[in-house]
Amino acid sequence: MNILYASNICADQDFKKIYDMCNPKPLQSIQKFNKLLCEGLTLIDDVNVNIITSAPVNRKMCKKIFWKSKTEKEGKIQYNYCTMINLPIIKFISLFFSSIFQTLKWVKQNKKQDKIVIYDAFCPVIANVAAFIGKKHGATVIGMYTDVPMCMNDNLEKKSSFKNKLKNIYNNIEKHTNKLAQGYILLTEQMNEVVNLDKKPYIVIEGVADKNIDTDKSIQKYTDFTLLYAGGLYKKFGIKNLVEAVKKINDVRLILYGSGEMDDELEKISQKFPNIEYRKTAPNEEIVTEEMKATVLVNPRFSNETYTRYSFPSKTMEYMASGTPVLTTKLPGMPKEYEK
Repeated sequence: MNILYASNICADQDFKKIYDMCNPKPLQSIQKFNKLLCEGLTLIDDVNVNIITSAPVNRKMCKKIFWKSKTEKEGKIQYNYCTMINLPIIKFISLFFSSIFQTLKWVKQNKKQDKIVIYDAFCPVIANVAAFIGKKHGATVIGMYTDVPMCMNDNLEKKSSFKNKLKNIYNNIEKHTNKLAQGYILLTEQMNEVVNLDKKPYIVIEGVADKNIDTDKSIQKYTDFTLLYAGGLYKKFGIKNLVEAVKKINDVRLILYGSGEMDDELEKISQKFPNIEYRKTAPNEEIVTEEMKATVLVNPRFSNETYTRYSFPSKTMEYMASGTPVLTTKLPGMPKEYEK
């Protein structure tokens, strides 16, 4: 069985280089989730995984313009990077033509083999090309939805009219790709109501955990009561409420990792309140270590927001895998087996 996985993920060494050169940083949660899923697929006998991808950057994050296509092998996974010109609009045109070439090459190499295309719904150009060409050449097409596109980033930040138009284009491409899918991998049962309108086969996988996380008992816990949050720093995610609460409790320490609309505000708050530490973004290895040192890992996301029905925060899995107690709101997308 040959799988073509269409997503913006990189080999570890490439992601580290991109992470170091970018400001703001690319999302590590996307990299980690998709990479762990692909590594899991390689554990199945006679399954080969090829990833068609591009550097997870935009013009705001990185000034490098030309990204040349290349192939990298890491473990049992082969990464096929598309040529990309990192300029508005031109970026998507270059990705479109390069992904056609990469997909046709994969199809030709596996002409007489069983084929599956799994696409990440949040990589609209590459996903659409891989799904369309793959299906035309006999591949089964599976859509991977970690969020519902129409809910993603809604109201998190004010967007320019240009960005809104671009978002509409994204949504239209995603709708076309969705029609090509013959089945879905979803993170919550409720997502099926919105994504799978034609009642195709689907499976719910809330997330994936890294079996290589070493909950080393020799790691020294913080002596003071320490709350830790790692993720998007948005008021809509309950971060404002969390910070305001900790301001009033002198003997509780709060460590925050991540980025978002509250970056500047948290910078000022951390200077005024010594028990609130804003550490910005950091490599995932550092965050996992800090999660094991903390007293409690917290996710204060509001449970009454519509989007919480259509997502399962990846931090939940990472938090639980660390062995540190987790405090979270009861999110509607969380299955009952997690309630214990």
